[in-house]
Amino acid sequence: MMMFVETLLAILVAGGFYILTLIIKPENISDINISVFAVSGTIVALILPAAELASHSLRRVTEYWLNRIVKVEVNQRGETAGLGSELIDEAEKKALCTWHGSICMVISLILSSIGLFTPRMMYRGYIIHIDYLLLSGALGFLFIGIFSYLPFVRWIYCFEEVRDAEVVLREIANPPNAKADKK
Repeated sequence: MMMFVETLLAILVAGGFYILTLIIKPENISDINISVFAVSGTIVALILPAAELASHSLRRVTEYWLNRIVKVEVNQRGETAGLGSELIDEAEKKALCTWHGSICMVISLILSSIGLFTPRMMYRGYIIHIDYLLLSGALGFLFIGIFSYLPFVRWIYCFEEVRDAEVVLREIANPPNAKADKK
């Protein structure tokens, strides 16, 4: 369902770009297409490292919660398992966003590469701007692909666990009883 929504958004954005190009009628459409091709190609080249990062992060979260289940007391395992399951599910959804973004990037690269070699066509005296259409589609999928990565990037830069660990370590370093003993 999520991929359907992203595809629909990409088509809507592409439609907006297509209307914009018909209104503006840029003379250097091939230069714009080359730029979109270069950006899409660069991002597609970064898909494999992004996939590795997503896989590693998902694996790390899963291993953490599996190890934590083993270490807690038997009567607390249900609560810990529930929390771990929710967080693993959230991590999986964020990693799935990167998969969808990667697909959008590949589609953008394909559309922009086809657009590089597509001439304008005449049909019954009308110029059909297939290059505009392909460029608009490439831009639409490029933008949706970039925005698809944002939930995962936000999740990677979530520092709540770091802050929680910092509070725990400060409490261990300065226990409340030690402060009372010093007075």
